[in-house]
Amino acid sequence: MPLLFFWSVLTCTGLVSALPCMNTSFFTPFSTYDTNCCLVLTSLASNVPANRGFYNASIGQSPNKVYATGMCIPGTEPEVCSACIMSGSYALVENCLIQKEASFWQSNRTLCMIRYSHTSFIGSLKLEPSIDVSNPMDLRMNATDFSRAWKGLTLRMGQAISSNKDTTWSGGRY
Repeated sequence: MPLLFFWSVLTCTGLVSALPCMNTSFFTPFSTYDTNCCLVLTSLASNVPANRGFYNASIGQSPNKVYATGMCIPGTEPEVCSACIMSGSYALVENCLIQKEASFWQSNRTLCMIRYSHTSFIGSLKLEPSIDVSNPMDLRMNATDFSRAWKGLTLRMGQAISSNKDTTWSGGRY
């Protein structure tokens, strides 16, 4: 139930389809970094579904090392996950031409995510990159009621996740 609510929040607010190319650091086309970026991104399409929907990778040596991760929502068919990761990787290569850091979220047939960077983000909590999207719907709820509903939701989600026996979720991978 919490996953269904989370999924509906993401899809209704438009947070799922995003391609932020970070303009923080750049690389030269056809450089070693460019080659490493393409190699690690192309490896995700087969490795993400083969590793139960979540895969981290890195390739190269500093300063040309590229870190990447890919994820599909649990329960996604392997071929659908692979197609989502492949189209996302292609979109990153096409749209984030020289950025050393970018991410991709897609929700066509499934929810998948790809991220790459010149600095390691694997195993760390980072709230970046993020995209602010406004919700055009009128919620008709005062702040107190919203706060109460939000607190209840997060409490129920935490309890559901921590008590879930499904190793897909409890393995800490997501």
